[in-house]
This record gives sequence, structure tokens and C-alpha cells, in this order.
Amino acid sequence: MITTEWATVEAVAEMTLRAADVAELAITSPGMPPADVLREAVNLSYYAEIIRLDGRAAIVYGVAQTHLYGVGAVWMLATDDIEQLRGYVKKHSREKVEMLNRMFPILFNYVHAANTVAIRWLTWCGFDVYEPDVHGMCYFRKGVK
Repeated sequence: MITTEWATVEAVAEMTLRAADVAELAITSPGMPPADVLREAVNLSYYAEIIRLDGRAAIVYGVAQTHLYGVGAVWMLATDDIEQLRGYVKKHSREKVEMLNRMFPILFNYVHAANTVAIRWLTWCGFDVYEPDVHGMCYFRKGVK
């Protein structure tokens, strides 16, 4: 059974992130344990939601206000359960991204260049993904259509 709910720090505390996300966090938040990054992401977000699979927190995503007006940092982290939720994610991703894009006319963030699955998904959702920087991170962006 798939359910969604507002993300809380208590709910994300039970998550064990998939290897691709842990590797990316090691670059973007060096020295910070993944559990701390999850808590901070939820606490700083303007909007954050959890997708549960059979009661387990499987995916958490959200958007945080940046220092620039109208610009939101969009993010998503997941457990290995995301593999069982591919159909759900594909069915609902574009509408969720559009909802976030209505909150913030410009969405952006970074994704590791080795995370080809995430890059394909970002492109499918309408983001422009740019060449990697020296740290192997690709900037991605989406403006209001």
C-alpha cells in the first residue's frame, strides 16, 4: 500500500538511504551523517512530503527557499524501496514538480553525474541538466513554462 504524508523529522529518522543518495550526500554535505542531512532538509523545507510503501518511509522530497526570491532548492532522497515505486514515481512526478514550480518559479539543485537514473528522471520531469563541475556534480534547473 502506498500512502503520502507531510514529512517530519521523526518520520525520516527511520529511513536508511540508498547507496546513490549516500554517495551524493558525502560530496554535498561532507562529514555530515545522512540522518542529519535528512533532518536538516525537512526542517529547512517550505514543503516536504514522504511517500510510504507498506508503512515504511521510502521516499522523501521537498523544496526549500533559497536566499533568492522565487528560487527554490528542490530535493529528493530515497531508500532502496524506490525500486518498487518506479511506476508510482513516474505517474506522479511531473504533477508534483509542477506543484513545486508554482510555489517557486525557478527550481534548482545539483545531482551527481554518476547518478544516471536521477538525471534521466530529472530530464523527464522537464529540468535542464548541465555538464558536471569539478566535483562531478551536475547543476539542474527548471523555470516556469
